Amino acid sequence: MTESHRENRYIVIKLKNLSDDQFSRLESRMDNEGIVAIQDALVIEADWPEFEPTWKAIEERVQFVRPTLAEAEQLLIDQAVRSI
Repeated sequence: MTESHRENRYIVIKLKNLSDDQFSRLESRMDNEGIVAIQDALVIEADWPEFEPTWKAIEERVQFVRPTLAEAEQLLIDQAVRSI
């Protein structure tokens, strides 16, 4: 079984928080520096109810302990009910 730990691997910038000018300058700088943006990713903000259940699912996958579909659904339902 593999021990998992959370690590900072990405910088995420919400596009709505950038002006058109800031976005243009960032894009230009990334091009100049050869930085390739990842276009296909899932971001779940820490204050969303799906955040912790998603971390748990990832940790279980990394540790090769996979919940059944029913268990995963129940985790999401429990989290959603707690957030109401």
